[in-house]
Amino acid sequence: MVEVQSYIEIDNKKMTDEEFEEFNKFLNKYFIDYKELSVVNGREYDSVILKDITMLHDKTDEEGNTTYGILTILNNRNIIINGAWDVNGVPLGMTKVVENNGTEEEPDIKIKYIGEPLYPFDLALHIKHTPDIIYYDEEGDVISRTPAMQFKPLHKFSGWGEIIEY
Repeated sequence: MVEVQSYIEIDNKKMTDEEFEEFNKFLNKYFIDYKELSVVNGREYDSVILKDITMLHDKTDEEGNTTYGILTILNNRNIIINGAWDVNGVPLGMTKVVENNGTEEEPDIKIKYIGEPLYPFDLALHIKHTPDIIYYDEEGDVISRTPAMQFKPLHKFSGWGEIIEY
C-alpha cells in the first residue's frame, strides 16, 4: 500500500443529501483525507490523501472481476490528477538527493530531485485555484490584491511533508 497526497480537479456538482452521503462513502473507500480548496468556473480543486496509488486505475483479478479505480469512477466529473507526492513531499517517481559540497564547519547543502514524475503537475491549473495575495492596512481593510503567479502549497495534512513544484 502506497499512500499518496495529490491535488485533483473535478467538475463541481450540487448534490442532494442522499447523493452527498453516497459520495462520502466513496471518499471513505478511496481516500484517507479529502479537503475541498476552491471552486473556480464550475471546477472543484481538492487536496487528497489516497489510501493507495494503485486505486487510481481499474484492476481485474484472475476470475475476470473488475474493481474500478478512481479515474473510472470520477470520469463523469472529468477528473484531473494534478501531481502526486509521497509522505515526505517528494514527487512519485522521483528521488530526493541531498549533496553537501561544503565542509562540516561550513556546509553547502544542495537538494535536487532525479527521475521522472509519474503524475504531471500543471502549475497553471494550480495557480488558477490559488487565492490572490491580499495586503491589509492596520484596520484590516484590503489595500491591494495581486493574483498569485508562483507555486504555493494550498493545504498541508498533519504529519505529511511539504510538497514541491515540479
